[in-house]
Amino acid sequence: MIRPLLLICLCIVATSSPAQRNGNEGDDEARHPMVIVDGLGDELSSRSGILLEFGMTNVRPWQLNGVLMNHNGFRQFITIGFSNNQADEAYSDDDDSYLGSDITWSLHWLLPQEKQSVAANGDQMKYRMKGWELMTSTIALNLIPDERVDFILGVGAFWGNLKLTSENVTENTGRMLYKNPFVAPMFRTELRFNFSFFSVGGRFSYRYDITNNNWKRKETGLSPLPGYQFREMQFIGYVGFRFAD
Repeated sequence: MIRPLLLICLCIVATSSPAQRNGNEGDDEARHPMVIVDGLGDELSSRSGILLEFGMTNVRPWQLNGVLMNHNGFRQFITIGFSNNQADEAYSDDDDSYLGSDITWSLHWLLPQEKQSVAANGDQMKYRMKGWELMTSTIALNLIPDERVDFILGVGAFWGNLKLTSENVTENTGRMLYKNPFVAPMFRTELRFNFSFFSVGGRFSYRYDITNNNWKRKETGLSPLPGYQFREMQFIGYVGFRFAD
């Protein structure tokens, strides 16, 4: 009967928080939340954030209806959205090792833009492009062992859809709608500064579209467009709230 009671007491002591065992150290631990993992001397810091994002996404279809667009055409989307991230940092006292991870997802709207060009047959053409995307990245390392600064290297994927309307102004044929859904594996690098209740930072990413490059025509009878694969860079800045677990 005595042995089980001793074991229970030992378990309670081993799993109690530093604030419970060290009294006055509780205030410091509250400011820098650390908990003992499995009673092995390892420490885990976990925090999450909700961020507002703003940036630029390259988009460069080389030609539309035979018109070269790379000089006087689409170049960048103004990109807005929001994201959620979960950052964890684990420390081991045994071998003085560190491991940090970062899970992030972002939802973006690629704001519409319009361009006008002259087609190969001399007709005046108007194009309008917009889109949306979801970025998911669950495989990432946080390389700096400091709660105030995160430097992230990670991989993930973009999932989304580009929409393009084409209008022949000369013949007044009305707008023709094309869609180009994409799935694009991506690489990201990210620098984030964390303060008491908010975070600020930036992200660079590059995507490599692996889907069919054809523009899907919503209606039959529309003229086909030269294909485009969304293999571009993106620059994002963000600011938002930070929560410590």
